[in-house]
Amino acid sequence: MESSLPNKFNTCIVIVTYNPDSSFVNNVVRHLEIVDKVSIVDNNSVVDIKSLLPNKYLNKIDVIFSEKNKGIAWALNKGISEAIKLSYEWVITFDQDSLPDIKLLDYYSEVLKKEKNIGLLGTKFSDKTENIDKITWKNSLTLITSGTLHPIKIFDFIGFYNEKLFIDSVDFDFALRVKIAGYNVVRIEAPLLSHKLGTPVKKYGLESSNHNLIRRYYYSRNHFFLTKTYFKKFPVWILKKNFFFIKSILLLIIVEDNVSAKLKNIVKGINDGYKGF
Repeated sequence: MESSLPNKFNTCIVIVTYNPDSSFVNNVVRHLEIVDKVSIVDNNSVVDIKSLLPNKYLNKIDVIFSEKNKGIAWALNKGISEAIKLSYEWVITFDQDSLPDIKLLDYYSEVLKKEKNIGLLGTKFSDKTENIDKITWKNSLTLITSGTLHPIKIFDFIGFYNEKLFIDSVDFDFALRVKIAGYNVVRIEAPLLSHKLGTPVKKYGLESSNHNLIRRYYYSRNHFFLTKTYFKKFPVWILKKNFFFIKSILLLIIVEDNVSAKLKNIVKGINDGYKGF
């Protein structure tokens, strides 16, 4: 899979939005310091995304609106499809609340010069902006969606993101498919982006994610979809993931409110995940 190195003009950034907060505009401005084209796919936000964007940047931003929330996988695929139509060689996917290092493409190019057969290249993240002097990297099984660089040709071999998953584990599923196809998934160990992780709650010195009912359902359903689909190929990773899944339920019971309703959605998700939805 030969490509030139990613640069400002051969790389497109795809951002998925759903009711973003005020930091979103600053993030978009940073994206446009890194690349010359940003594609925003909005999953039916209450606010008009286009009205938030400064007029001077609108010629470099494509905004695609959905009439309903079709999920992150659909939105990623829509933005990626637009990048393919516009003949970009690379696409980087981002969540709406991620702020990347301004030298992101330089760091990614450093890795690509030294490593071969890369199907996906991503980074660790932090909840605050950090100064990066140098980077190291290693092979990984999975990456988070935000900040992941895709060679555009990977979609010819792997296909697109699995829209049945809607939200949660969409990124894990795609990365595991890339690994199965024989490509390397590489993660930079330095946090090249700051990224928010929702609004966890704390009690008794413990912390839990505080996901809402819908997220609890999809998290559970898609977790068991991954378990059923990938256990034979990646048994150790799946067993670790099941450990953290059980831990998350125990933390939910101890720390969070509305426990019975959330547990009900978890059970429904588990059942649907085993049935294949």
